[in-house]
Amino acid sequence: MSDGVRLSLDAAELLAFEALQANRTSPEADGQGGHGLSRVPSYAAQARSGKVDGFAVPWVEQIAPAALRVDAGLGFAYPAIALALDRLVPLARSSGI
Repeated sequence: MSDGVRLSLDAAELLAFEALQANRTSPEADGQGGHGLSRVPSYAAQARSGKVDGFAVPWVEQIAPAALRVDAGLGFAYPAIALALDRLVPLARSSGI
């Protein structure tokens, strides 16, 4: 039985980056770091199959004093969530939430 493969952090990041890029994902795409490498195969498969647009650019707009509309553009959720979170904290503070 194998003890697995050991990679440096830089090598692991490069491996994940290259795997995603080879499977129709933008070089700018970024995920949830807390998941480690466990989801790279499924993310790559989703982009390769077209289930997720690996080149989508999420957008956000304020639709009310204390509400945002976020659209991931059929892409991965994490870039859209990150975009929204950057705006939600100041919005919540300014609206008294």
